[in-house]
Amino acid sequence: MRSVNAADYLFTIAEIAAAFAGFSTLVVIVAQRLIDVRSEIGALALVNMLRLSLLVILFSLFPYLPNYSGASDLQAWRISSAFFALGWLVYLVGVFQGLPVRRAFPALSWVNKFNLFVAEPGATLALAAGAFGAWGSQTGLVYLSCLLVMLSVAGWLFLEQVVAIAREPAA
Repeated sequence: MRSVNAADYLFTIAEIAAAFAGFSTLVVIVAQRLIDVRSEIGALALVNMLRLSLLVILFSLFPYLPNYSGASDLQAWRISSAFFALGWLVYLVGVFQGLPVRRAFPALSWVNKFNLFVAEPGATLALAAGAFGAWGSQTGLVYLSCLLVMLSVAGWLFLEQVVAIAREPAA
């Protein structure tokens, strides 16, 4: 963590996620006026886009807490991986509880299905394994990779919302 490269990567990822969070807020405001976000699926996609962006910001900055409290770099990555896995698991449980499965599943794009059922659970398992020392000195790299996975999922949701707005006929 003390290396310049890890700090640069974490701050860059946090900055990108903050931009997504800001744009997500704008998309939510515009989408409420242009498309039907009152549907459960549309509302859930918009909310998840913002939640993911905020989680990326949080977990981009989180590794500094254990590091500055005296943990070694490897310990800081493992502690951060444990909290990141737990946070992502809580997020996924919330998504599945709020998802009207019978109506939503056919409406999801194949990319969203892949993200929801493969990429996100896979990244959560990779983080949990890192927390228990499975990746050794590469735990930081796995952590950064999982941040990028979460950021790409948020980016995909953002892109889908922008495309949905662009396809709406002008009023």
